[in-house]
Amino acid sequence: MPFVSSPKQTLILWWLLSAGGGAFVGEIKPNLDAKDRRALEAAGLLRIEKRLYQKRGAKRASQSMYAELSDFGWMWAHENLDAEISARSPASAPILRRMMTKLKAHLSCSGDSLASFFNEETTVFSEAPRSVAEGNLLSRGDPAEHSSTTPELEESSREIRDACLLQAEGRTGVRVYLADIRRALPTLSRTQFDDALHFMEVHGWAVLYPLDNPREIRAEDHAAAFANGAGQPRHIIYLKSVSA
Repeated sequence: MPFVSSPKQTLILWWLLSAGGGAFVGEIKPNLDAKDRRALEAAGLLRIEKRLYQKRGAKRASQSMYAELSDFGWMWAHENLDAEISARSPASAPILRRMMTKLKAHLSCSGDSLASFFNEETTVFSEAPRSVAEGNLLSRGDPAEHSSTTPELEESSREIRDACLLQAEGRTGVRVYLADIRRALPTLSRTQFDDALHFMEVHGWAVLYPLDNPREIRAEDHAAAFANGAGQPRHIIYLKSVSA
C-alpha cells in the first residue's frame, strides 16, 4: 500500500528537500519527533544515523541523529509534490523561500522562464507528450517520428527495464547508473537506447536524475549521460512500480 504522509510529515520532507536532502534532527522544522521519525523510516523515506555535531559555542562535538532522504524518499517527493502540507506551521514560509531560491537557480541554469514554468499549457502533457528528455529526440529530427509506439521501441524499453531490475536485485525505486545499463546492453545503439529512455519517462516507467555531487561523476557517467531538453545531463535512472 502506498505511503500516505500526514500534512506535518510532508512539510518535514519538504524541509529536508529544500536543505539538500539531509540535516541533523534537532535542526529540522517542524520538529521531527520520534513518532514521525519512525513512520518515515518505516516507509523507507528516511535514513537515520549518528554523526558528530558541534553546537555553536560548544568546545566538543557529540553524536547526534542525522536524517537523510533515501533514494526512495527522493522519488516519493518527485511523485507527491502536490501532497497536502501543514498550513499552520510557521516553518512553511522559510521552506517556501528556500524552494523559490532553488527554483531561481534552476531557471538560471536551464534558461527557462518563470512564465513558461507556471504556464499550464507548456507543462501539462498533450496528446503528443513532451518529456524533459525530449531534447535528445529533437536533436535527431522531427519529434513526431518518435511520438508513436513501435514494437521495437517497446522491446528496447523492456530490455532496459529488465537490466535495471537485474542491477537493483529486482527492486524498483532504486538508483541505477545509466553507464552500467549501457554497458549491459551493447546491442542497443545510442539512438535506440535514448529513444527508449524517452519512451520510459513519457509512459511513467522511470524517472531520470543527474548526479548532483561532482565528485560522484566518473568519466563513464559523463559518457553515458542522457541530455534533457535543456541540455542538462542525466546519469541515473529510477524505475517506477508499474507493470511494463
